[in-house]
This record gives sequence, C-alpha cells and structure tokens, in this order.
Amino acid sequence: MNKQDCDFCNLAGTAAWVYVLGPDRPIVGLANGLGDVALMDDDGTWRACIACSSLVDADDMTGLLDRVILHLGAVLPLRDREFRETWIAFVAAQYAAVMQPTAVKIPA
Repeated sequence: MNKQDCDFCNLAGTAAWVYVLGPDRPIVGLANGLGDVALMDDDGTWRACIACSSLVDADDMTGLLDRVILHLGAVLPLRDREFRETWIAFVAAQYAAVMQPTAVKIPA
C-alpha cells in the first residue's frame, strides 16, 4: 500500500500519522473588506510525516510553519508579503485545530 502525502509540508508518500478531529472542529474562513467570505471546511483528517508530526505533538506552530514554508515556498507566491501574511494566518488557524488535545493521532 502506498503512503499518502503529508497534509502539512506536502512531501509525497511520507504520511506516517493521521490526526482525526472531532465533528465539532472549527471551520476556518477568510473574509475581505467587501464582505466576501470563503469557508474552508475539511474532512477532519490530517496526514503528517514524521517531522511534521513531531512539531504538531510539540505544539510548535512556528517550527511547523517554517517547515511548511520551506517545502511549499517553491510552489506558492510566498515572496508577496500580503499573500504570505494571509496564507500564514489561514494555515495557522487550521493547524491550531490539529494541535488541540481533542485530536486523535493514529498510525497512517
């Protein structure tokens, strides 16, 4: 069976753990000054490679964001300051839900 990609750093075939969030998990959204809102619900499962899982377990948001930026920086326009700040705020809110003690960690 092939391993799935890490949902954090996106490294192919590296998922070793799955974090399962409960049905009461927060839904993250973005809004602009015009009143437009984009809600980003997910299925409540987050796959993690060993390195990202270690950062999640340590509640190391800064380390996790640094790792994700290192691996996704080539495919996302993270040099644009406004995009980068918005993207970091968005994914940090998503990752915070995974770091909650109610998340259940199981082998992938």
